[in-house]
Amino acid sequence: MAGGVRRVGAVVLFGLCYVGGSFPVAQTVAARRGVDLRRVGDRNPGAWNAFQHVGPRAGALVGVGDGLKGALAAGLGRMVGGFEGGAIGATGAMLGQMFPCFEQFRGGRGVMCLTGSAAVLAPGSTAAACALTAGLTAAGVPPSGAAAAGVAAQPLLTGLAEGAPWRRSRVFGALALAVGLRSAEREWARPGAR
Repeated sequence: MAGGVRRVGAVVLFGLCYVGGSFPVAQTVAARRGVDLRRVGDRNPGAWNAFQHVGPRAGALVGVGDGLKGALAAGLGRMVGGFEGGAIGATGAMLGQMFPCFEQFRGGRGVMCLTGSAAVLAPGSTAAACALTAGLTAAGVPPSGAAAAGVAAQPLLTGLAEGAPWRRSRVFGALALAVGLRSAEREWARPGAR
């Protein structure tokens, strides 16, 4: 019975976090300024596209909003179920960000949502991944490539910086893979892509 209750709780947690992750922060911010992010730039409803086509303040607001979706979901999950609960919440929020129920399942790449989740679940490795991203950007790597490197490094950094609970790095490996696949899919679907 206890296992069944835990499973129901996990499904409810996942569902709540998915719905929260589905809130269209980027589209809401951009629409207030008369811009549809699905029609400009790389057509991604995310922080970088908002930064480029709506302005730096809008981009920062979207980045913080998307990060908060992940952080709140991971924090809620962690309160009710430890690290495993946090991982369930983070996964729900990220899938909501990438496939939002309010936006016909067409969402962003999930980078900022992953960053917010990771900041709650593995703060040391997240700080290291953000430092790597910032360093690469300062060295002239395009922001999308620098962010991809930070996301890809997160699982390894989690294993190293968080005291070697490698099962945790597997969670971030799966989430980073989801972000990578989503980015590749969006890039492939971009007009002009082969």
